[in-house]
Amino acid sequence: MLQYVAQQNGLNLSSDQAELFSLLSSSGVPLENIDYYLSLEGDERKAFYQAGIPVNVENNQLKSWLIGSRLSNPNLRFAINGDAEVSVSKIKRVFDILQDLNITRFNLVTDTEVDASES
Repeated sequence: MLQYVAQQNGLNLSSDQAELFSLLSSSGVPLENIDYYLSLEGDERKAFYQAGIPVNVENNQLKSWLIGSRLSNPNLRFAINGDAEVSVSKIKRVFDILQDLNITRFNLVTDTEVDASES
């Protein structure tokens, strides 16, 4: 997946960076920052602000990620995670990109669960 995205976007990542990326549970880092992000140590990487993957028409990185993911695993189920600060227009744009790629089944994460003992 990362190999496809890197190739499509002119990135030159090392095999160590690719392996590290494969171990991450998720990533919301724009490609312009991925090299720096992967160079960070564990705690620094956890604290790094992930601005999200660009979805605008001029810089639709999400489309590259989705295509690369599907090429890597055709049975992959996508999960879209947003928070209260994400605009409805951005969510609609993500849905439009999914539909353009004929991805009609995905999980939508709308809220983070809170431990009942914290309530």
